[in-house]
Amino acid sequence: MPYISYIQELLNLDSTLNINHIHWWLIKYEDDYRKAIGLTECRKWKRFLMTGEEPFPCACPTRVEDCIFIELYFKLDRVLKLMLDDEMYEEVLIPYEGIKHNKKAVFEWVKANEQLGKHLYFDGTIQVTTQKEPYKKIDIRIDKSECENLHKFIEVFKTNYYSLEYNEYYN
Repeated sequence: MPYISYIQELLNLDSTLNINHIHWWLIKYEDDYRKAIGLTECRKWKRFLMTGEEPFPCACPTRVEDCIFIELYFKLDRVLKLMLDDEMYEEVLIPYEGIKHNKKAVFEWVKANEQLGKHLYFDGTIQVTTQKEPYKKIDIRIDKSECENLHKFIEVFKTNYYSLEYNEYYN
């Protein structure tokens, strides 16, 4: 399968991808993604498709085209879902705006949003390792302006959640 050409097509779109780029590419290659999962020797992707089990990072000594394509598709799909939830993050931030100068209230807000923010990480870049030795990767930048509320939520949540003050407040 020409998976590398699919990836190259995405990389040629723009230096920074937006929601439309990502959505178009995911739709265009959805059938190939599912076929690749069925054909790959890597069982983690089959488990993910069948059970929704979170796939572990690749530990294969040699990266193969199908797994690189599957991982990139998977990560782009995750990012697209986050970006499409930007309005939800805007709603979550509304109470914060009214309490941001009150540390105790902010800590309560963080605690109330712990399940939403605790495992959330997105810095505007997707990375996929293409080769282990020597190390090579694909870096795809995502237009942060299309998900400003998501990034603000992550920044506010992580800054407080991982602060010494927050940990002392709850321990």
